[in-house]
Amino acid sequence: MVHHPRILDAVEDVIGPDILVYHSTLFLKEANTPAYVRWHQDSPYFYLSPHLHLTAWVALSDASIAAGCMQVLPGSHQLGVFQHDDKPESMNMIRRGQGISDRFDNVQGTFIPVGPGQMSLHHTDLVHASGANTTHDRRLGFAISYIPAHVKPVGAVKPSA
Repeated sequence: MVHHPRILDAVEDVIGPDILVYHSTLFLKEANTPAYVRWHQDSPYFYLSPHLHLTAWVALSDASIAAGCMQVLPGSHQLGVFQHDDKPESMNMIRRGQGISDRFDNVQGTFIPVGPGQMSLHHTDLVHASGANTTHDRRLGFAISYIPAHVKPVGAVKPSA
């Protein structure tokens, strides 16, 4: 899937033709579960420079608002990197609990629902989160992180588990 031409064409439109796959993650939210992801940016996880990392989030099942689709704060990728902290909680899908405290706690972002086979793209500095899956079906998505080949690691990646 990471080499699918339609995905790569979209990624190339944003970061150019010299593309590397940096990371991939399978996200599963079981049916009727309160699992969530705190407001966060991806860049503090990956320690890359410059911040040109792009994630293709591919829906393998319905990722509706009720299923806990991603919500974003449009334009937040232009505001720089916010301070993140670790608040591990049993239902947080990011095991370390890394996220942005207080600043966006009472903010509802723009929902990005996607159906099976559709995808969204987001910049590494975009502030995003997702809520609980209140449907009777599991929500499954595959996140593929792409970088231009000139992007370099600048530190050690901390494990999320």
